[in-house]
Amino acid sequence: MAERLAFSRSGASCPLGKRTVMVRANVPDETAELLRKMAREAGFDTESEYLAYVLMIHAHGFDRVAKLSINRLRVIARKRQE
Repeated sequence: MAERLAFSRSGASCPLGKRTVMVRANVPDETAELLRKMAREAGFDTESEYLAYVLMIHAHGFDRVAKLSINRLRVIARKRQE
């Protein structure tokens, strides 16, 4: 089975599959500002992407999310070498 490169909106851009569910929460202004700052400092383009990773790591564990992300990077590296 051929491996695909995962780009945004491809349905496979997230290591756990297509993001189809929106999770919402009301938080205090101070919390929202801290989350925006943390997203910027972590190098994320959007707060939403950062929060998605925070939730995935909390739900699935760092090791699983890291392993899936590394696997995706390996696919990209192999494609680049071809």
